[in-house]
Amino acid sequence: MPNIDAGRLLGDLRRFAEFGGYKTGVHRPTYSKADMESRHWLARQYEAVGLKAHIDGVGNVFGTPSTERPALLIGSHAESQNHAGWLDGALGVIYGLEIARAFAETPD
Repeated sequence: MPNIDAGRLLGDLRRFAEFGGYKTGVHRPTYSKADMESRHWLARQYEAVGLKAHIDGVGNVFGTPSTERPALLIGSHAESQNHAGWLDGALGVIYGLEIARAFAETPD
């Protein structure tokens, strides 16, 4: 059974909030420097977990397994509304990353 690492999850949420950090929230408009940096960071995290990372033409970041096993699609948006809360979009993105990590760490 996969185990979620709450400390790692919270650390990643805090790290993601640094991209475009603004007061107590974030300002990470679509295609801004902070937005694209966050997407590239996310792609590197997927690769570190053993997934193949891909950013498509409109900025979606995918982490796909290299196996033929069934897969699960989880996500949200990496950009934020103007001057948004620090979890705007990030919660779904980082939860997906943590789930991928938990499964990668679980023996077959």
